[in-house]
Amino acid sequence: MMTSPYRPSEPQPKPRYARRKPAGPIVVLVAVGAIFLSFAAVLMAWSYGSGDLETLIGYGLVWTGAVCAVLGLLTVVLGCIGRRSGGLTPFSWIAACLAVIVVFLGIAYSTVYRRMLDVRAQYAAAGDSGLAAGVNVHGYAVIGSDPATVQRLGDGLWTQGDGTDDILHIDLSEYGRDNGSHAVTYNGGGLGTSTCPAGLIRLAPYRTSVVVTIPDGCSWEFSDANRWWVDYDDHFGGMWAATAWNSWGGYDQIGPVLHDYSMGVYSSPDPIGDVEGDSGYNWVYDQGDANAPAVPELTIQVDASAMGEVIVQYASQNTLPTYDEWAGMTEDDHE
Repeated sequence: MMTSPYRPSEPQPKPRYARRKPAGPIVVLVAVGAIFLSFAAVLMAWSYGSGDLETLIGYGLVWTGAVCAVLGLLTVVLGCIGRRSGGLTPFSWIAACLAVIVVFLGIAYSTVYRRMLDVRAQYAAAGDSGLAAGVNVHGYAVIGSDPATVQRLGDGLWTQGDGTDDILHIDLSEYGRDNGSHAVTYNGGGLGTSTCPAGLIRLAPYRTSVVVTIPDGCSWEFSDANRWWVDYDDHFGGMWAATAWNSWGGYDQIGPVLHDYSMGVYSSPDPIGDVEGDSGYNWVYDQGDANAPAVPELTIQVDASAMGEVIVQYASQNTLPTYDEWAGMTEDDHE
């Protein structure tokens, strides 16, 4: 019986599937244009509003969430009609990454703000000065240097307003008149007396500017009790910054915190009190002057801040109403 030789079966051709068409250029251009237009609208609303960090994070969360939702919905619709997302894919990834960044930024800000509330509670529980631990500032307010106020500042003062245009002026220019003199140790080892502000001021500004005015030539520093900061910075915080001490003894911050405006951000563009300039207006305890204070007499400790700032200036640079001037004005003058 004859058999035919073995012939291997021919492989079946693989079926070819038509590649789905991507989203057309008109769809991509319209979507991208809508994204940029919405971004511009959000920026305009933010800049014409409060223009601060908290609002920026809030608007950012809403905008990135909306963009991700719209792009996701558009991708589903394109899939249902048999098309790929095509040119929308990179924009979808960018939107997703931005959303993650803004979410983490929001979590960080929420953590700092919660710690601010803890600081506020500590201030309220501290001291027996008889004065409130918080000040609501709308426009301009000023406090002086009487002993009760100085005690309250040492225990901690929370300030709250609507923005850095709301100013609390802590006028310590007459500190010696209100509190007398205190002993001071000089670099050369000698002892003397001084009428400069001394001790600790604890502050937590929220949406306010706190301006501290001290007599010309007095020594001070931004620092905690362990000399965390040193001199050469006279401006702490800002509308785009949030800071607070954490439980590990460190300092968490969002945005730039310390700035050097050469003493007198509210004075002329060329203030005379340059920190590194005229020795008659700066503290020279670290420059070898035997007759200068060995350590700064006044320590300003910012325990927490959110969209608030603390600015230090000398009395000769002050352009704000002093405590004595403000007390002598009528309510109409205040307005």
